[in-house]
Amino acid sequence: MVIKPTYDQLGSYSEGLIPVVRYDYMPKYGYIDSTGKVVIDFKYLGAGYFKAGLAPVIIEYNENDYSQSKWGYINTNGDVILPGVYYSASEFFESSDGNYYAYIGYPTPSDLATINLKGELVEPTVYDTNQYGLFSDGLKIFPESNIANDISNLNVKKGYIDETGKIVISPQWGFVTAFKNGVAIVGNGEPDSVFPTTYGIIDKKGNYILPLQSKVCLFDSMHEGFSDDGFMIARVEDSYGLIKLNRLITVTLNGNLIKFDQQPALENGRTLVPLRAIFEALGAQMEWNESSQTIIANKDKTTITLQIGNQTATRNGQVINLDVPAKLVGDRTMVPVRFIADAFGVNVQWEEETQMVILTSK
Repeated sequence: MVIKPTYDQLGSYSEGLIPVVRYDYMPKYGYIDSTGKVVIDFKYLGAGYFKAGLAPVIIEYNENDYSQSKWGYINTNGDVILPGVYYSASEFFESSDGNYYAYIGYPTPSDLATINLKGELVEPTVYDTNQYGLFSDGLKIFPESNIANDISNLNVKKGYIDETGKIVISPQWGFVTAFKNGVAIVGNGEPDSVFPTTYGIIDKKGNYILPLQSKVCLFDSMHEGFSDDGFMIARVEDSYGLIKLNRLITVTLNGNLIKFDQQPALENGRTLVPLRAIFEALGAQMEWNESSQTIIANKDKTTITLQIGNQTATRNGQVINLDVPAKLVGDRTMVPVRFIADAFGVNVQWEEETQMVILTSK
């Protein structure tokens, strides 16, 4: 446990903050970071998690009629960005067009509308398609039968297929989540039960990272899996805390998390990352020579070359020995992040406690 399970309730960990509830005569929401430090004080009677830098909170509480309370949005400093004029407010979600939207109750409690990050009404209403049945991390949940409600039915075993329809992980759990950051939550329950009684974590090959265990450790009820930097809510008995999956290596550039479609890996003490994402993050142009399995990348006046499996690379023609060569992992080319960063003049720091590679432009 990173945060001891002492809170009455925790929401979803997102963008470095967690909405936390403390009960007095009424629930009060605030926000803590991954160390348990209070970042935004406990003063809201309703709150959601952060997405795209904003979170919904109750700005004006109506004690006589909760439905008449007014919601708005705050930033991670606790500043009100969108004023409390909505009768309800969802977290923002990323749409297929690449923009972020949220649902709000406006102009009356029974009306549903959509706003963008500026608070502007969007027509027509945009719907969130991030749900079961879609591919995530290249895999999709599938049930062993086609009966009604088979995705949510714990009596129906489920597994995963890839985008070609090939069964990658055979059906063996009544409860599964979509893959995120290379891992998924799975579980089983008693016959005809509504909720799982055991939970575990698997990788994309179906191997257990955390074996199935009893309900004493109940993972995030939002079923969103581990966040991009490796945290997840857990429940021990009736209290909630925060756990970190230390095997997830994260990489930041100037404080911003770099998102990869395949998890970074450690080999001989060196971190390998998917090449396209790291070059794009650093602003380098890349070429791939299929016949020679060679990568050529350019930025400003620097050109580097790497070859799959080759223990040497070049920077502007100078040969440099590598501790770990570039390699193929599945269908992704993985490259040593320290060499790439050093070659383009970026400082590299490894934070052991959080398993984080910190890149900082000079």
